[in-house]
Amino acid sequence: MKTSFASVLLVFLISACSSKQAETSASQEVEMTFTKDGQQITKTVEIDTATFNLLEALMEGRKPEDLIKEENDSIFSEDGRLYYVVLGNDAYGAVIKKFIYNEKGQLVRLVGYNKEGSIAPFFEYVAIHEQDYDTEGRLIEERFFDANGAFVGPGSVPPILQLKYDERGNKKEIIYLDANRKMYEGLTRILFEYNEENKLIRKLSYNAKGEIVGEETYQ
Repeated sequence: MKTSFASVLLVFLISACSSKQAETSASQEVEMTFTKDGQQITKTVEIDTATFNLLEALMEGRKPEDLIKEENDSIFSEDGRLYYVVLGNDAYGAVIKKFIYNEKGQLVRLVGYNKEGSIAPFFEYVAIHEQDYDTEGRLIEERFFDANGAFVGPGSVPPILQLKYDERGNKKEIIYLDANRKMYEGLTRILFEYNEENKLIRKLSYNAKGEIVGEETYQ
């Protein structure tokens, strides 16, 4: 699992855990006690050593929350929102991705961490992903930063994305901007077209010259 949201295999909130060394150095066995649906459950799972080291750091207080996971599971907060995702590998540097919400429950920030607990990229150079919403709760802007808190450089992810909506609330345009909020080089915007029944029928992609560089149609 790299950049997409993880599939949920088991949802639980951890109350305590203990660990013991596995027979192989590539993995560890972890005995966990957690609460699910009001019942206390204890089980033993096997996780890779890199993840075990990260979880051990969590339990020693070197991270904000004392949480643990079963391999490849997502961790949710008590109200069911996605809270942490432990990534299947550290191809970009991060082994865990944290999801942060505002008081309205809207996702406003994603942060990647490496096994030492430092901020690290979870996709290309992106280590921090921020989102803003309008008064109607619609996503209107996304910003992408590197591990140092600077806007990401040229790549498949632009520094800034802005989203606009039509009078019916449909997403009508995505605008790609650079760190100076000027039109991004390469792909600059995507337009969405709807029919009279309010169904998406076409998506057009434009470059900086205003030329159509991509088109998708829908039945």
